[in-house]
Amino acid sequence: MDIDFQMKGNALVASVHGRVDTGNASVFEMKLVEALSQEEKWLVFDLSGLEYISSAGLRVLLSTAKIMKSKGGDIRLAATQGPVKKVFQISGFFSLFKHFDTTDAALENL
Repeated sequence: MDIDFQMKGNALVASVHGRVDTGNASVFEMKLVEALSQEEKWLVFDLSGLEYISSAGLRVLLSTAKIMKSKGGDIRLAATQGPVKKVFQISGFFSLFKHFDTTDAALENL
C-alpha cells in the first residue's frame, strides 16, 4: 500500500495505491492522521489505484470520516474500480459516503 497526499484547493487528496488489508491498515490510518492538519475540512480519496480493501481498511475510512466530521468537514470517495467498487457496493459504503467517478468531480462537489 502506498498513499500520496496533495492539496487541491481547500481539500486534501489522498491517492491510495495497492492493497489495504489487516497487515497494513494501521499504517494506512497513521499516515492519514499525520497528513490531516486542523485546517482541512475536506478529504477526497482517489481510489483509482486501489486494488483491494479489507474490512480493516473500511474501518479506517469510517474512523477518518469521524475525524473529518468532528472538524465540520467530510470525505468523498473517487474513482473506485473493479473489485474495490464491488466491495463498496456490497458493504453499503456508497450509501454512507458521496462517491464520484473522478477526483475532479469529487472536488467540484465540495
